[in-house]
Amino acid sequence: MAQRLSRARVRIKATGIPYHVPDPADLPARADEVMQVIYLIFNEGYLASSGDTLLRRDQSTEAIRLGQSFMTDARHGGTCWAARAYVGQ
Repeated sequence: MAQRLSRARVRIKATGIPYHVPDPADLPARADEVMQVIYLIFNEGYLASSGDTLLRRDQSTEAIRLGQSFMTDARHGGTCWAARAYVGQ
């Protein structure tokens, strides 16, 4: 996972893709999409779509960590608590 992030950073820098932090007013509208991505990361770790190993604990664990981190913001609490209950954490 770390290597993928490193490659992504290099590619973003090399291609000049603009990066900006969204305005706080835009964040609530993005919460569902963020949780969908975290859910997909968890599912891929729980049942990998490719490779020799079906279970990728590191990926599932990272998705849970991201969800818990995202949950600290009270605006997203309901969605995150539901996701947390789904994965049994």
